[in-house]
Amino acid sequence: MRRGEGTGIIYAATVKAVDELTALLQAEGLAVASYHGRLANKKRVEAQNRFMAGELRAMVATNAFGLGIDKADIRFVVHYHAPGNVESYYQEFGRDGDPARCTLLYDPEDQKLQKFFQGKRYPDESDLVNAYHALKKLRETSQTSSLAEIQAASPLPKSRMKVCLALFANRGIVRSESRGRYRLLVTELTRDQLARAGESYRERQERNLLRQQQMVDYATTRKCRWKTLVDNFGGNGIPEDGCGHCDNCDNCDNCDSRRFENVRALPR
Repeated sequence: MRRGEGTGIIYAATVKAVDELTALLQAEGLAVASYHGRLANKKRVEAQNRFMAGELRAMVATNAFGLGIDKADIRFVVHYHAPGNVESYYQEFGRDGDPARCTLLYDPEDQKLQKFFQGKRYPDESDLVNAYHALKKLRETSQTSSLAEIQAASPLPKSRMKVCLALFANRGIVRSESRGRYRLLVTELTRDQLARAGESYRERQERNLLRQQQMVDYATTRKCRWKTLVDNFGGNGIPEDGCGHCDNCDNCDNCDSRRFENVRALPR
């Protein structure tokens, strides 16, 4: 940040990391502010207005910030954590087409963080069985149940239960009714039938794991990063000997363009 020009965005995957990085950079005398979904709307708007007015050197943010931001002098984007997939990475560092520095501080431990996010997103077979049994148990005393009642009858956390109920509603197993209550419609499903109901979620999870691996491959490759990125999208146009300005090409004997690095793999 000190040796670069213009303003920038520093992305982190968690609210905790955003707050810690903001405090660290402010202690170093750098004009930065936080932006994440847990901030009050007034504070988010204030931080964004300061950023757009040029009062901040950088915004430290989760991926809640960035889309729709039209600021001409964004000259650097730093990813403190690796994004979950190359699509997100590409969207987050694309700006106005002029030379800029995009830095990825890659740590293999980031994979655990992404797996944690994925684990919270998709229910497994046991989750579906637990949710279904809770619904059946509650149906013995009431035709409909609230989310709180269903959760109390099951070991699943609220976030996971909500995903299970959404899947059941999509499959016609339950119906969401007024005042946030759920009615069980299909009462005699076997474990195998529940597992089949969750197949689409498992397939989606497998696709996401593949996309995560593509991000890891991108971060750890010794080949041209631009070519690796473009190849992931089925594109072409990058010469076989590289783009000439990512950090891998910058180390090549036949590359003399050193305008900016696309990514720098460094331990944190």
